[in-house]
Amino acid sequence: MNRMRSDYVPDLVSVIIPAYNRADLMGETLDSVRAQTYRPIEIIVVDDGSTDNTAQAVREFAKAADPDLAVHCVRQENQGAAVARNRGLAESRGEFIQFLDSDDLLLPDKFSAQVRALREEPQVQFVFSAWEHFGEAAFEWSPYWEEDFKPERDNLIDLLLQKDRRHYLPLCSGNTLFRRALCEQVGPWDTELRNLEDLEYNTRVLTLGVPHRYLPQTHLRVRREAAVRVSDKDASEQALAWRKIRQVVEDAGLLDARRRRLLGKTYHFLAWRAFAEGSKEIGRQALADGMAVAPVSPIWLVLWLSRPLSVILGTRGARLLAALWKRIPSGLKRAVKW
Repeated sequence: MNRMRSDYVPDLVSVIIPAYNRADLMGETLDSVRAQTYRPIEIIVVDDGSTDNTAQAVREFAKAADPDLAVHCVRQENQGAAVARNRGLAESRGEFIQFLDSDDLLLPDKFSAQVRALREEPQVQFVFSAWEHFGEAAFEWSPYWEEDFKPERDNLIDLLLQKDRRHYLPLCSGNTLFRRALCEQVGPWDTELRNLEDLEYNTRVLTLGVPHRYLPQTHLRVRREAAVRVSDKDASEQALAWRKIRQVVEDAGLLDARRRRLLGKTYHFLAWRAFAEGSKEIGRQALADGMAVAPVSPIWLVLWLSRPLSVILGTRGARLLAALWKRIPSGLKRAVKW
């Protein structure tokens, strides 16, 4: 297992970018790092067995980079983003750690603002900011960050567990800046996961209960491509991730009845998403998983009723019901406390 080195360079931000066949987008992502108003920065691109010109794109960028922007490209056999991030952590030398997906973009003042916040409050272990979607399947702008999210009120673990209720998760793979010592405490990324691995990692971060700070400025743009049809592989990978997330919260002694209900709602969301894509068996398994975790409650009853309903309606009927469910105002759903 790759371990983080004990020595580090003060003030240095290490940007860890796992990449697989991203030659077409890598330049734009790297440019967003170069545009940062903060220095010093090192970029570590872990080429996860790409078969295109990803490595060449990184080398060309490195040749034109500023002297105070170190760029490293490490190649490995294709093993997934989690393994690549762990390799990047092992290669990093920075006091601060930034994970960045190879198709996402940083806004220019991210590091300046977030490092300043960490300097102002030495007890704070990570800083996170607002973020937004862009791309061909981007959500319409949501008032979530401006109106719905209240850091003094909202529990971040709760928000991660009810991800279906929000367009914008409080923590994603790129909107956070970590202290190096926190990454050492959290441990490596889970290499069993190929789906939702950032959600599992951030859940481990939050269960440590360390001080953190939220900055309301938008500092990250997350690319959202056209939706991909749900597959058996995707569903099994998500099921594994949610079992691990549940276990992390349970091991920390934080899985109370309220959070079990939140997980039940998440499984309900996953089930009807599968039904909407015509994946009956995947949807029914999600309903069963939700029933197993949720306490006897309105959401447990909804999960229980949904199973025979999906059989009676069939795939076409389940799709129509899923579409109808989306049209029910969120305020009405909250009012019945389902």
